[in-house]
Amino acid sequence: MSRRIDTALSGNGPSAGKAYFFKGDQYARYDWNTSRFDEGYPKPISIWEFPEGFGQPQAALNGAGSFAGKAYFFSGEQYVRYDWSTDQFDDSFPQPLSAWGLPEPFASGIDAAITGAGPYAGKAYFFKGDEYARYDWATTQVDFVGKLFAWQLPSPCSVAIDVALEGQGPYAGRAYFFRHNIYTRYDWNRSSPDAGYPLSLAAWNLPVGWLPTGSAARDHLWYVTIDEDDYFLRDEQGHHPNLGRLQEITANAGIQVDPIWMANLRDELLDDETLLGLFSAGSFPEWFAAEQNTTWRLQLQRYSEQILQMHVPLLAVCGSHQLVASAFGNWDIVGHMMPEDQVIPTVADEFNRHQSFVPMPRMGEVGAFPLRRSAGQENQPLFAGIGGTIWGVEHHFDEVLAGNLPMFTPLLEPEPDETPSFNEADSSTHRNPSTFNELCQVQALQLDDPERILYSIQFHPELVANNTDIDQESAQLVLNFLDIAASFWNQNVDN
Repeated sequence: MSRRIDTALSGNGPSAGKAYFFKGDQYARYDWNTSRFDEGYPKPISIWEFPEGFGQPQAALNGAGSFAGKAYFFSGEQYVRYDWSTDQFDDSFPQPLSAWGLPEPFASGIDAAITGAGPYAGKAYFFKGDEYARYDWATTQVDFVGKLFAWQLPSPCSVAIDVALEGQGPYAGRAYFFRHNIYTRYDWNRSSPDAGYPLSLAAWNLPVGWLPTGSAARDHLWYVTIDEDDYFLRDEQGHHPNLGRLQEITANAGIQVDPIWMANLRDELLDDETLLGLFSAGSFPEWFAAEQNTTWRLQLQRYSEQILQMHVPLLAVCGSHQLVASAFGNWDIVGHMMPEDQVIPTVADEFNRHQSFVPMPRMGEVGAFPLRRSAGQENQPLFAGIGGTIWGVEHHFDEVLAGNLPMFTPLLEPEPDETPSFNEADSSTHRNPSTFNELCQVQALQLDDPERILYSIQFHPELVANNTDIDQESAQLVLNFLDIAASFWNQNVDN
């Protein structure tokens, strides 16, 4: 998986007002005052005459304090130093990255780097995965290590960034952070990201040919969260295990997965020609919370409208499975799981009566549940390579009510001849289903539209079951979806 940009760096001295973007064996020059790339670019990176033995630059930043006027380029465990005034690299480089005194895991290579501005002038920031290290130019030492989420950058930049770039000219005092095909902007003086981001990288109007096109370029999956806020702005809470497992599965297929909150999933991001599909996640808050949180309810409505109209392949799980049902039907067909002798209260009931009907103890499917293919689904490609009973890792308390979505084909239903493996015992607050009829009957659906790929499942193929067979089957289901999505682009759109 290649970055859309390898690194970027704003100029200094005679090159002030320009920014340099590096990609493979080319670079392009951007003018901050005109907000466009200069004519005649891209050009070969060989023009820079990087020192012999230095690899492809992966990060870069400008020096400060007594190191002002110098630029530093990083590649793996090496770095080189460039002098803006002489337009040459300094002698005796490359040198080992260890000279910076960065802690593990930074010592083996960094993702991005930038020098601060405003109240953060005199500091440099190094990024690796979901962590950052702060470096003091005056003492030439690292003085702090923290988590990237503390910057409050919208996901995916809250978990990893590819490139960090300082703004100049009319954009002085701003920092730009890039991840895959999006970017966000940060205000050093306010110590917070600017509103209205992330935006598509296409807004920079990169030189023709820099952004790959065609079905072969579709190597990216969005992990879309649907909670009332961006949970990736929290410290290791919520979706981190789900995302990590999904990334582990898809990496073997050469597919990058990044998280994005549904409120930031702009329509132009769905037109990204590197996008393979969407994995729409479960959710944590009660649906009834949208009664009091108007903003969240409108966000859910907008995302539902996107689901109805989008052409991008979609795999929706757990809470998103229920949201898909409400989008194509209404909230009357999503309700709380209840004992079979009791009426199921729906989310629509709660909205209409302005009252929560959550039962106590709460009934839910928490654990691993045996499922069988519905009639006619013996050759369903989503389950290719998975024999016999399909086990779903589940953690839900609401369900889609059967028989209400004629535009969908049921794919899976509970297996009556196998016993679920419950992860939580019955208690005063939790109750497991005790009869077959109490089990969630709508476990997987496929939209009946030959021009779209939309699967909706109640279980979590991206969660670890701590059972080798179940984990392998779950991974296979995800890989099958990737294959289905790739075939869709090959056959129906890109060609």
